[in-house]
Amino acid sequence: MLKKLILFMILSSCANPGILFGGNFEAARDSLVVIETETGCRSGILMKMDDGVFVLTSQNIFKDRLISIKTLSGKALKPVSFEAVSDEQNGLLRIKTDSTEAGKVLFDDGKKTDGEVSIFKTSPRFGIISELKGSMQKDGLKLSPAEKNKPAPAFIETIIGSPIISKSGKLLGVVGEKGIPMTQYRWIEIKTDLFGRKNMAFPVKTGQSWVKLDSKQMAIQCSMISDAEVFLPGFAKIAEQWCQNPYKPIDMTVDQPEKMKAWIQASNGTIKDIPAIIEKIKDGSGKMGDSMKNVSISELKDQARPIGKRLCDFCPFYQRNLTSSSNKWESPYLKKKAADLSEVYKAAYEGICKEFENSIEGKQPL
Repeated sequence: MLKKLILFMILSSCANPGILFGGNFEAARDSLVVIETETGCRSGILMKMDDGVFVLTSQNIFKDRLISIKTLSGKALKPVSFEAVSDEQNGLLRIKTDSTEAGKVLFDDGKKTDGEVSIFKTSPRFGIISELKGSMQKDGLKLSPAEKNKPAPAFIETIIGSPIISKSGKLLGVVGEKGIPMTQYRWIEIKTDLFGRKNMAFPVKTGQSWVKLDSKQMAIQCSMISDAEVFLPGFAKIAEQWCQNPYKPIDMTVDQPEKMKAWIQASNGTIKDIPAIIEKIKDGSGKMGDSMKNVSISELKDQARPIGKRLCDFCPFYQRNLTSSSNKWESPYLKKKAADLSEVYKAAYEGICKEFENSIEGKQPL
């Protein structure tokens, strides 16, 4: 009860009813939906479509078990079936409910719409908490200056699945996802920055073709994709740091991928004796010191090579997992997204394999 009260108070104080469904705040409360999963809440919108009453949201929000679906006004909705758009570029998901009533929601039928829009920020704990301003432009969804500099994709995660409402009160679609930029790393060669996409808006329009899917399988597949997405930036950051200097220790931080902690410890273990080796070389005189230095350098390089090889080996697991023939993808969008992500991992693997050897030879450990 307290959770619902806090949620209502926050939205009441933050939202601007002027843009919400023609200024009708009650209609907004009956149409905005909080979708609760095991990892938190996301949002959607309830609307009548050709053959029932559906919650419209993004496929990207499902990474685990669905717990509940409720309107902001508190009405519980029972899911009957799940359907995805049969378009690999559109990640719309509609959930057919047991409801027979829904507030009137107009949509612009997929027409190109520029100008001011509203989207709804979502707290994993409380659900929809505030309305954000943005604009629809040719190259994607633009956030207001107050929001655009916030960390991504963490911030974008709070609006994925949120309805995008035009200034005239029409539904344009839902927020899709923010790509993960990879072109900043010199060792990855990829013609198209597959994960550098703009904030994607999944449009809704008349005549879209829908395919039914298994919600449990979809959650498993979304979780697989999410795991690969989450691992990629952390991996790339550590790989970049190591390649800049394989003989410099990497500090352990809480935001690093758990799967890489053992690798970091192993890498740091191979170079922990460098300060002592340097002191021994200093104590050596003339040719004895030079000989000791050359032997030590050769040994350190030999120790670094298997570490570099292990670094490369993180990539093939995700690359193969995402394109395995055993995957029977529930939607064209998820299949395309997995294939794109696999290509990024393939490019990362090829790039890091070349880069680590150059780094070992190019940097002097002593």
